[in-house]
Amino acid sequence: MKSFSVEGVDVFAHQVEELPPGQHEAVVQIVRELEGGDLYLGDVERGEIQITGIRHIVSNKFWTEVEHEVLFPGKNGKPPTAGTYRSVRWNVGLDSGTAALCVTSNGRVVLTRSFRHAARGWRYEIPRGVRRPGETFMQCGFRESLEEAGIQETDQTQVVDLGMYEPDTGVLMQKPRLIAYTKMVVDPQKVSPDVSEAISGYMTVSVDRILDMIDDGFIVDGYTQAAVLRGLLRGILSSTRWVL
Repeated sequence: MKSFSVEGVDVFAHQVEELPPGQHEAVVQIVRELEGGDLYLGDVERGEIQITGIRHIVSNKFWTEVEHEVLFPGKNGKPPTAGTYRSVRWNVGLDSGTAALCVTSNGRVVLTRSFRHAARGWRYEIPRGVRRPGETFMQCGFRESLEEAGIQETDQTQVVDLGMYEPDTGVLMQKPRLIAYTKMVVDPQKVSPDVSEAISGYMTVSVDRILDMIDDGFIVDGYTQAAVLRGLLRGILSSTRWVL
């Protein structure tokens, strides 16, 4: 058992040294963030949920679940209530990965058709994935786009950072990035999805059509919706349906 201290609160990570590479680093990073003040603990006196320690950590090959000991703000004049709160994060860290808004030279957006396990159904989405160790957000987006849909850059491609996106603030501790790539081309022969991915193809659609698909509830993926919105706001995308 290895003991850590977070502002006087003991934090225990059982058999940390015996974890496989990747999981070991993820667990150690979680504790270091608390020790070093990199993760905001919160202030219960300001009505926030305050982290006071770690109750339990469960890690697998891909992500780690953390059960924090916390103080919940008091209600109706009552003192704070002690409890626990769980969250999940990718082992690569808080800066987990990239969702890539890939735009062709004629202004069409590339969508993949992916079967999503948690949703138990097919979804049309922009390419996205988790960063590999040492990989930048931009590199991650290029790689995922190539693997999932055979999308490649050209000598005219421009890369625009659309900012951080939080897909689920109730459970997920991650800050993936939305990045736009313009003047891209698609080569189906370059598609090489991971063994854990079920991708049946891709389509290029006009921005007007994407807005219709979002409006109709056909595209429900939050990454795609957020990237399209920011692309319109930045002037990367244009649509007859969109007038500022």
